[in-house]
Amino acid sequence: MNRLRQYGGLALIVIGAILLFTEYLSWLTGNWVLLLGLFFIIAGIILYVLMQKWTDKY
Repeated sequence: MNRLRQYGGLALIVIGAILLFTEYLSWLTGNWVLLLGLFFIIAGIILYVLMQKWTDKY
């Protein structure tokens, strides 16, 4: 569980990047794919920063 919590932010960033890449390759099209990818990336960055702040001596 700790490992999932530690790398959850990075996983969200990767999922968002994959969504943006699939839209670039035109496998999925539409603005909702772009917005969902952007949301995952922003949420991943926020989660990663918060986890780093809580776990390390900041």
